[in-house]
Amino acid sequence: MNTVRLLLLVWFLSFAVLAQEPALTRPEVEVKGLSKDSVFVKINGSLAHIKVGSKKDNIRLQSIDGRGAWFTWQDEQFYRRLNKTSGAKYQKPKKKAARFAQGYGGHYKIPGRINGMAVKFLVDTGATNVAMNVVTAKRLGLNYRNGQQGWANTANGRIPIFRVKLNSVSVGGIEIKNVQGSVSLDESDSEILLGNSYLQKLNMTQEGGLLILSEK
Repeated sequence: MNTVRLLLLVWFLSFAVLAQEPALTRPEVEVKGLSKDSVFVKINGSLAHIKVGSKKDNIRLQSIDGRGAWFTWQDEQFYRRLNKTSGAKYQKPKKKAARFAQGYGGHYKIPGRINGMAVKFLVDTGATNVAMNVVTAKRLGLNYRNGQQGWANTANGRIPIFRVKLNSVSVGGIEIKNVQGSVSLDESDSEILLGNSYLQKLNMTQEGGLLILSEK
């Protein structure tokens, strides 16, 4: 009986210690300067230099645009604008450009917006339109059933779709209005494909594992 009580006491004390450990909070990040493929930041007051695709103190630099940068921390995405009062030398480019690090399998999964709502795209130069499934379309509030019905060829064969017009698509601060989109009734594929109805309106290059999108 004494052994059982002792084990219960050890378990209780261990639980109490774990309960007192503070929850992790996202570090404070301030962008102090920008270059074409890296940023100078303050992380919790300490200066650091991070390149696209690299990380410091678990803060990963995902992409840069003309005004600031996208970061990730523990799968959470967040954006920070350049602090222009910091004295960093910065000149706004005549044409907007954004750089994105290559992900697993050589793919580019990048943050963006459709009709002002935050989404995550998979860049697909083989896709004709900005393509999504019906679940995503409903989340974005698209009235897809008023669109023109058609068919699309996919890796799984021909599937029925609704063609829709997206008011705006934005990636890295580069916004294009009236972009052709398509909605499939297949609920199994949750990826939003960033296809040529958006990409062909930009300059797109790859350099050292970076995808570079810029205004024409």
